[in-house]
Amino acid sequence: MVALCRKVMPILVVIAAVVVLALASDDPGNDIREPDDVIPTQQQISQVHGLIDSDKDGKINLVEIMNFSDTIALATARQYCAEVLESLETESVTLERFLLADSNNDGKLDLEEMVPLFFPESNPAMLSRVAHVLLTSKDQNGDGKLTADEFLSGDGLGDQ
Repeated sequence: MVALCRKVMPILVVIAAVVVLALASDDPGNDIREPDDVIPTQQQISQVHGLIDSDKDGKINLVEIMNFSDTIALATARQYCAEVLESLETESVTLERFLLADSNNDGKLDLEEMVPLFFPESNPAMLSRVAHVLLTSKDQNGDGKLTADEFLSGDGLGDQ
């Protein structure tokens, strides 16, 4: 199974990335495309391969795929947060209740500090805090463990 994943995963990632590039480079006025309209060129495939192949050995391995995936996810998170800041028409947002995200303790969250708010998996401390809040909010008997009933009850976030 692992061998199959190692063979298939690079192909799937390259295809997905090429499709994204092809969609991004097409006419921006046409948002709806048929799958047959998105046929990547050899140049687009080479560009995507070059982006993923971080050690430039001409091969893509699982670590490079995972790193590329993390890079794309972080870039997407940054873009999203930049759009949120732009819509607020300010360079930073004062959010006292999100002190954990305020890594420089200036009482404001800039773009880099906002990313973990929306994407906690991008920051180990934020992910740990979210997991702790979720665990404690669902742990009805306070034993530090979740029973099946506690785990399945509601979303557990309350007004945290």
